[in-house]
Amino acid sequence: LFAEVFPLEAFEVTAYGNVMACAAFLYGLSVEEMAPAELDRVDPNFPMIIAVRAVKPPLPVASASRAVPAAAVSQDQVGWPAAVLAYHRVAELTPDSHALCTSPREFREQMAYLRDHFSPIGLEDLVHAAAAGRIPEAAVAVTFDDGYLDALTVASPILVELGVPATFFVNSDRLDEEHERWWDILERVFLSDAALPPVLTLQAGGQSGEEDLRMPTRTPDERAGALECVNRLAWPLDAPARQNLVEAVLAWGGTNWAPRATHRVLTGREIRALAERPGHAIGAHTTHHLALTTQAAETKRMEIFENKGTLERLLERPVHLFAYPYGEFDAEARAIVGEAGFRAAVTVEAGLVSAGANRLLLPRYEITARDHGAFPQLMREIFGKARQPANA
Repeated sequence: LFAEVFPLEAFEVTAYGNVMACAAFLYGLSVEEMAPAELDRVDPNFPMIIAVRAVKPPLPVASASRAVPAAAVSQDQVGWPAAVLAYHRVAELTPDSHALCTSPREFREQMAYLRDHFSPIGLEDLVHAAAAGRIPEAAVAVTFDDGYLDALTVASPILVELGVPATFFVNSDRLDEEHERWWDILERVFLSDAALPPVLTLQAGGQSGEEDLRMPTRTPDERAGALECVNRLAWPLDAPARQNLVEAVLAWGGTNWAPRATHRVLTGREIRALAERPGHAIGAHTTHHLALTTQAAETKRMEIFENKGTLERLLERPVHLFAYPYGEFDAEARAIVGEAGFRAAVTVEAGLVSAGANRLLLPRYEITARDHGAFPQLMREIFGKARQPANA
């Protein structure tokens, strides 16, 4: 409704509430009877209050470039939903302990199916269409997280050949240095055939020596268990503490692990090359890929703002789209993303995008190994009866 009279950049719609807040409202509890943490948690599936912040444009609304006349939006147009798909890697790798890989053959088949049976659309175009109530029928946006090199070398040529647009969410740490993500380094250490000490000893904070963590690593099962434990330790840490943990594991392993072309992420030069290809857009994904819900407000702000600024200087153009690392967000992170000026942000909560969707909490469907060979069935299940207008 607001998109009919305001440019998309001039307003923001935010939902507040959760199951407990809704129940408290129904039972007549007062604010004073609730803890702040109980009210601050936002669950997009249980909104209680819808807030709109709209800023009057400097020019008359009628002349705004993105204003949509009310008469131009039909009921049928408002009813179409859209899907956003989330990929990570287009590669065939073993091990793939985080289930991030889709084979090149499978990916080509999936993109050809989208081209032939759906309406591929750029994510930013979908955001504008949703705000204006003009989502095309069977619209699907393709996205990639984490900025792996195979996005440029494998996925991009397939997308360009088939005419499918895509958005690539990248981090911005060490853009001038070839390197791997921490989870790939740890997977390589524990799940490779390299000789390792029989016992892993680490401090929980990431230092070797004093034993906060002690686990056997003689057998493949023991190594897999140690990897799972170290992953859990690393996930909530800030960037320096996580780097200390990874370095301690590497020192314990005693092997020189040079970055692999099969696993490394894009450099700044390669991100620019990716951005120049037709139908491709670059989005932000924080500087260090931290779990934002575990970080202080100052760290969240730095990760979000610095990532956006670094990418904009690199590309010499605005970056309007953001993806929450691991799909993790809270009210504070969402507010900072909005303050940073992003037009839209995506999660990994499954769901369809409809007209009027909260543009800072857009859902996505993650495509993983379980979907290989069953992509047409998955797409039919995602859309189901939603292929018909909502008011039909």
